[in-house]
Amino acid sequence: FFCILMFGYFVSATVSVISSNIIYTQRKVRANIIITALSGISSCILNVVLIPLFGPIGASVAATLVNLITALLNFGYMIHYIHRANRMPPVRE
Repeated sequence: FFCILMFGYFVSATVSVISSNIIYTQRKVRANIIITALSGISSCILNVVLIPLFGPIGASVAATLVNLITALLNFGYMIHYIHRANRMPPVRE
């Protein structure tokens, strides 16, 4: 169980926490709230599905998947925001 959880928390610590903090420093708190809500919903769904089927292993897989989903959502929004923020206006002659 620990190896599965360790992978999820590694991804969470290296990607999700950093990108979430970058989003927060840009005052995009609403995005963080939405991502957290989606992660909570996916956690509930995955736990309901995986724990009855696989027991404790299902719980650790569900937690790892939620960490991956959260990391992908945070990183994706951070990249989207950076690209949007760095867009240069057209030069008028």
